[in-house]
Amino acid sequence: MKTVRLKLNPLGSYLTNWSSDTITGALLWAYYRRFGTEALGQLISAFLKNEPPFVLSSGFPGDLLPRPFIPQPAQQISTLRQIEEGKKLKKSQWVTLNVFNNLRQGQPAKPEEITKPLQTEVVLHNQVSRISGSTSEGGELYTVEEQFLNIKCYQYISIYAYIHPDWEELLGELFADLGRTGLGARASTGKGVFLVEETAGFPGFADLPDANSYILLGNVTPSVTDPASGYYKLIIKRGRLGEEYAKLPNPFKKPLIMLVAGSVLYSSSQHTKWLGRFIEDIAPDAPQAVHCGMAMVVPACSNQPA
Repeated sequence: MKTVRLKLNPLGSYLTNWSSDTITGALLWAYYRRFGTEALGQLISAFLKNEPPFVLSSGFPGDLLPRPFIPQPAQQISTLRQIEEGKKLKKSQWVTLNVFNNLRQGQPAKPEEITKPLQTEVVLHNQVSRISGSTSEGGELYTVEEQFLNIKCYQYISIYAYIHPDWEELLGELFADLGRTGLGARASTGKGVFLVEETAGFPGFADLPDANSYILLGNVTPSVTDPASGYYKLIIKRGRLGEEYAKLPNPFKKPLIMLVAGSVLYSSSQHTKWLGRFIEDIAPDAPQAVHCGMAMVVPACSNQPA
């Protein structure tokens, strides 16, 4: 497997977060558009057998990465400034590659000044009557939160992938297809549209011979064989079906517990490139639907939790 980074240039706002499970699901739809039902079934079967041709991270602004939930190594604190720096780093959502690698190598790290990468804007919309198909006499409004990349400091979204070499060109093409149609909510109105600026090998995540843990770079639902001890944050994902399945009487998926990017799981087993699994039986009205609970990981060296 090869590590690559895709640089995506958003062409406007978006309503759906760049989470690894959402992106993978959207790419499977793009694959279906190109190759049909039978080919998609074979691809999903490879994921279910834990033999994926590619595994993604979530999308991160510019060159930033999620702060790993690794405790700082024990050190003598002699000044108030050291305490303040430790608190600031612990509250950080994003870190640079240099700080990220220091933390995963078990080395002390200091917080860096990071400009806010994402901007949120509340946009008003007219409420349309389902009976008349137009705005009502009352003129009701509702709001939608849209996100923008802070293009003054960050020109692209980075997505990392472990990928089989035979799939590198095709994955870039699938991302290009997705960029033309848009990712996530309101894609039909132009939200989530992007251009693929670059796909290139990425050497920033070097192997660590003494690694004893993994840092998740995307949303993960662990399999029964995945490690369970570590430091992590949980979310409950309440997804919904996309594309044609969105028109089903019940387009919603079952609630799913997932570990988020930055979580750390301890393991003494052989190094792996990903953790998690594909989840079946996730949508009552679409028994053939699956959800990606698999994401790429990078090795780390850190103190075991008590």
